[in-house]
Amino acid sequence: MGDATAEAGEITLRQAWERYRTAHLISKGRSERTTDSYRDHVERIFVEWLDIPLKELGLDPAKVAKKHDDTSNENGPYIASGCMRTLRAIYNHARKTNKSLLADNPANVIDWTHEKHRDAAMGTGDLKGWFGQLAALENPVRREFHLFTPLSGCRPSALQEVHHITSAFDVASLIFPSLKVATNARLTFRCLAK
Repeated sequence: MGDATAEAGEITLRQAWERYRTAHLISKGRSERTTDSYRDHVERIFVEWLDIPLKELGLDPAKVAKKHDDTSNENGPYIASGCMRTLRAIYNHARKTNKSLLADNPANVIDWTHEKHRDAAMGTGDLKGWFGQLAALENPVRREFHLFTPLSGCRPSALQEVHHITSAFDVASLIFPSLKVATNARLTFRCLAK
């Protein structure tokens, strides 16, 4: 791993990324998916910048703006904005141990792409059909989980990651591995077996 206390003019994006990955993502228990996303941004999109000193990027924010535009054209606006958020985070983290890096983050020059959130919510008119589809599910655990999901904000993949199911007093509890998987580490729903 690169020296985190290297002179600001010498610390490269590669060194800053290695430190950020270890000191921030891994030590704070960020998900593997998050780490892989950041790695993809740095090692694929910014591959030609890996050995460039961060100070050079700080002194040439137009280079960063051009990279955002080029990435947006080649990979789409969502990837471009995600990459720039990654660069911003790595630069800010590197600046904690390299105070001679410019305080103005080079990613601040970005004209951020407006990102539309997915509109997948059901309206009241959709509920009757949804309940019909739900009733047709053969697996009672899956059926109950689908009832719970829209109410709790669980992600669809959460059921695959359940570690433990306990049952007491006609109540079953699902224990999830992390708060990211479910809005609560422990979700309770009515017991299926009476």
